[in-house]
Amino acid sequence: VYKRQMEPCHAPARLRTSFAAALLVIALAPANGGAGTEGPDFDESRVQWNAAELRASKFFLSLEVDMTLREISASAAAAQLEDSDDWRGLPPPDPVLDMSYVSDGLGRKSEVQMLFDPVHGGMLQRTTYDTGNRYRLRRYRYGSEQVLRQTRRPADGESSLPPEAWSREGGELHDLPADRPDGPVTEPAALIYLAAASGLNTPGEGFELSAWADDRLRTVSVQVLEPESIRHDYRVADAERITTEKGEVRAVRVAIRGRPLDGEETGDDDFELLGLTNLELFLDPETRAPLMLTGRLPRFGQVAFRLQRLTLGPLNQTAGHAAR
Repeated sequence: VYKRQMEPCHAPARLRTSFAAALLVIALAPANGGAGTEGPDFDESRVQWNAAELRASKFFLSLEVDMTLREISASAAAAQLEDSDDWRGLPPPDPVLDMSYVSDGLGRKSEVQMLFDPVHGGMLQRTTYDTGNRYRLRRYRYGSEQVLRQTRRPADGESSLPPEAWSREGGELHDLPADRPDGPVTEPAALIYLAAASGLNTPGEGFELSAWADDRLRTVSVQVLEPESIRHDYRVADAERITTEKGEVRAVRVAIRGRPLDGEETGDDDFELLGLTNLELFLDPETRAPLMLTGRLPRFGQVAFRLQRLTLGPLNQTAGHAAR
């Protein structure tokens, strides 16, 4: 028998998914998906891929990220959203983008799922399941004025159990700043999709969004830099065949930078995407696939994630082959 240990919290620690109530909220919600939908619009039809694997290597370091994109219905999303007994987050629009990825490296494996609005970028929920050198399940559920953080950890002897059996759990409700800019709140990793779906191509073009990271809100700017030719070598699959793409392409080069809401110049070292700071994303101009993501990794310096495998196809279905 394990003693339940509770973290300090402002919301009830025992959380539940109420499918029927979520469906009722959907029925009452505005057609645009509820609060926080002002800002740039994103077009999913620009994104011609639904799965990608990237890999980075430096010295003895090896990091891999395997991501998938798929469109799901509002009812399917509602069944996965976790609210507390007396607090409810934003209702899902129809459809919802389910962006999932697995990152593996530096002794830790993280499985991440993000549910968000594919048109405006507003985040509904992010869930991260860590194993390896840290065992933790953390979920952020987004509301119009607050973010609910829910955490589970194993007590001694529980790490081999599924997360729902872990006995240490807690929740904390964070208020979003009242003076934040109008528009949706997103998460850093969602910017890979949002940059692709934005259609940005010309140097100087860009957009800004608010992003929640490390329990605080930042303003994130995404801006096109001068294009750069990069070499690529990856496997690509569509509904009919698997081929190899190898050569050189003049990529759309995008800088991603974060800053505190108060505008204080504290540098970019604390704004991370996949563990990297000072980020640049290189997109294929036709498929909008992430050919390369570069940035600085603490203790290792400059690191580049390069595309290894790509699956082409629309977001509302899975391609017929996996690029293996």
